[in-house]
Amino acid sequence: MAYGSSPAPRRARAMKKKTPKGSHRMPDGSIMKGTTHATRPGANKKKTEEITIDGKKIKFEKGALRRALKIPANEKILMGDLKKANKTEIGKDLMYDGKKFKMTQLMKKRITFAITLMKMK
Repeated sequence: MAYGSSPAPRRARAMKKKTPKGSHRMPDGSIMKGTTHATRPGANKKKTEEITIDGKKIKFEKGALRRALKIPANEKILMGDLKKANKTEIGKDLMYDGKKFKMTQLMKKRITFAITLMKMK
């Protein structure tokens, strides 16, 4: 298409049609339902859980440590492995189950919290 010419005929026809209520038009002219581009319903929602410890309510993201360490849902997380991983300094590499991860401040907090919860039960 040369500079200053009109858009392609197919796209021009698509742009003239009205978009149905509750949907939006993509730049290529196709119509998408909804306002977000999530691949499946609820994909962007984080699952939070709330527990009470000593009268204080604590909210946390369920499964965050499991996702961070790439542990399958059916596999058990062992206390000894977490204690060993918790000794790693922030910024250093962490080996867990044969996989290499970077120990971040958030990872350290999640591991410490998991150890605390495991001690309670």
